Amino acid sequence: MKSQKVTFFVTVLDNRLKIKITSAPVDGQANADIIKFLAKIFAVAKSQVIIQSGFNSRKKSLCIQTPKKLPDYINDLR
Repeated sequence: MKSQKVTFFVTVLDNRLKIKITSAPVDGQANADIIKFLAKIFAVAKSQVIIQSGFNSRKKSLCIQTPKKLPDYINDLR
């Protein structure tokens, strides 16, 4: 039986989103899961979520091109 992957926001801290994922950082799977998760909540294609820096790091800078929706916790940062 496969274990279920869970990806969710933990908190907003210093204008950064802290995301907790359960997938292992093996063969880029963790990055792929983060991209898939962010694409879903911002209502964009996965190709519109770009890791700009930190591909092999816990801290990443990402670009979400033309988000179709913004979650409430993002609007609260504005």
